[in-house]
Order: sequence, then C-alpha cells, then structure tokens
Amino acid sequence: MTPEEVAALLKQIAARDNRRTGPETIAAWLEDLDGLAYDDCREAVRRHFRESTDWLMPAHIRRHVGAIREERFANDGLAVYQALKAADPVTEEDYRAALKNIRIRVGCGQVFGLPAIEAGPTVADRPSKTYQEIREKRDEQRKESALSVARDLNPGELADAPTCDCGALLDPDGSCFTCGTAATA
Repeated sequence: MTPEEVAALLKQIAARDNRRTGPETIAAWLEDLDGLAYDDCREAVRRHFRESTDWLMPAHIRRHVGAIREERFANDGLAVYQALKAADPVTEEDYRAALKNIRIRVGCGQVFGLPAIEAGPTVADRPSKTYQEIREKRDEQRKESALSVARDLNPGELADAPTCDCGALLDPDGSCFTCGTAATA
C-alpha cells in the first residue's frame, strides 16, 4: 500500500473508533501492512468492526486479509487449475514456481482480472462453491440410495414384520426402533 492508502485506511478506522492519527501512525501502519492490498485491508477493517469490539491493530487486519485470501483459494480452485494448466510447466521446479505465482495472484484477487474483494456481502456470508457442490453430490447419492432400496423392497416383506405396541418396527434383538422398549411380536 502507499502512504496515501494507509492514511485513507486509518481515516476509515478513526471514523469508527475515534482514534487519533499522525505521520508516525501512518509510517508504522505502512510498515506493518506492507505487502497487503488496500481493498483487502478495507474489507478487513469492515469485517473487524462487524465482528469485534477490540481496538483494531495491524495484526487484526493481517488475520482478516489472510482469511479473505483463503476464501479466494477455496472458491477459485478451478481458476488455479486453469491457470496452472495454461502455464504448462514441464519440470517439477517449473510446476512449483508456477503454482506459487498463481497462488499469490489468486490470493491478491488479481488472477484472470479478478478485482480484490470489495466491501459488501462477503464470501463468508454464503457457503463456498466447493461446499455447495459436495453437498449437492451427497444429496444426489442419498436420493439414489433411497430409490435403490425402495426399488429392491418387496411390499409384502414389511407386512409380516414384528411390531411394537406403539406400531413401530422392532429391530432384530426385539427392541423398538421408536420407543426403545423391548416388546413381543
């Protein structure tokens, strides 16, 4: 970040917690936030004040920016794969170098022209794409499994099954699936 961006960031922080800033504060924060993008830091400030009453320090911003970058990795796995495939590394050393470069770019929100995360609804406010895909696949598998069992079930098989006084089926050892009591058929 530039000194002007740090000053703007500190101005946003001061608007929330009434801190006083000066040239020394700007210089110290510039050193502490070295290597971070302004938009990510601005989002980190927003997240901090939405989640915490703690006095904001550079370490809090670094922690939030780290979370923002991890969210990008989780949500942009396909972008990393496509960028790595396009880099077409030949050796393991080339592969590692390309992967490191791509991870840095994705973490900063700059791969394939993706902007750094902007203030507004965050990735944390919704499940990740990977999570949604896994959940949909699991739900499909459960549905298919249930349909498979239903197709294989002979309707007459349950008609003669032992039941409890409450009407529920008994498990093989004679206890009720529903109320847990031992019953006689």
